[in-house]
Amino acid sequence: MSEKPFVIEMGEPVDPSLAPAVPEALPEGRAMQAAVRIGASGRRSALGRFAGWAFGALFSFVLSVAAWEFVTGLLAANTLLGTVALVLVGLAVLAALLLALREAAGFARLARLDGLRARVAGAASLAEARGAVSALRSLYRGRGMSAGPSRGWPSARAMCWMPTPSCGWRRWS
Repeated sequence: MSEKPFVIEMGEPVDPSLAPAVPEALPEGRAMQAAVRIGASGRRSALGRFAGWAFGALFSFVLSVAAWEFVTGLLAANTLLGTVALVLVGLAVLAALLLALREAAGFARLARLDGLRARVAGAASLAEARGAVSALRSLYRGRGMSAGPSRGWPSARAMCWMPTPSCGWRRWS
């Protein structure tokens, strides 16, 4: 196969206006609708929540006992290998805790964004709208972005929805 660029010759020029229209109605997708019905049935029952908790606790317990038995058995057989296993288990537990903390911080950020979205949607007066914009600015203040459309600051981007001389003539993408 040749590594050189090639050109595909077309017999006639292509006109996008001759393409068939995009259908307004999307396909039914019965399998996807069934999956949504199963997953979005609202809150799970108390029995389902209890079963999930019980199986999760049992799995965690079995896993921790197996790790404990593995490390103590290895310490009894070979002190050096047992110490290495103990350090590795400790590092794995530390990594799991750090991942859990990062996820909790992500949920806290999402809750803050949801609160801000509700505040913006519920702003009925100019003062409330200005308060929402000030909350938006404080949200993005620590990101190291300076205000202005040329810098791509999200609040300025949201405020400059039309290219004007005050917002800059470049098109937002």
